[in-house]
Amino acid sequence: MEPSIIVPATDRPATRERCLDAIRRAMGPADELWVIEDPLRVSPAAARNDGAGRSGKAVLVFVDTDVAVHPDALDRLRLRFAADPQLDALFGSYDDVPTEPGTVSQFRNLLHHHVYQAAGGDASTFWAGLGAVRRDASRPAAASMLVAIRAR
Repeated sequence: MEPSIIVPATDRPATRERCLDAIRRAMGPADELWVIEDPLRVSPAAARNDGAGRSGKAVLVFVDTDVAVHPDALDRLRLRFAADPQLDALFGSYDDVPTEPGTVSQFRNLLHHHVYQAAGGDASTFWAGLGAVRRDASRPAAASMLVAIRAR
């Protein structure tokens, strides 16, 4: 399972290079990387759809530019999809060691981590900050088959 990694970056964020460096360290040799930068200021959802349309892979991995994936994150996604052919989608969560120093950022990152790590298993939500979905998954089935993993 070699995924297409799709990064919506139409607002040219300052975190772009850190995000892409982390993805490149985690990528396998057959993975695709699509960084969608044009048109400027198009919504992240539209940029994700654009990337999905360009992709030729069976699994789409969405990573927002404010996320720096751990080096083993894509390997963990590959292993989960390989282990469960019925799995339609999965997503990660922020880790428990936020790098941003602000109190609000620390709180929000830790809250996100706690909620999704405590609720691992089937989910009826999706986090596109680091989320993967099989291209051929039907929308209703994907919503009921999401599994939270720790991208660490």
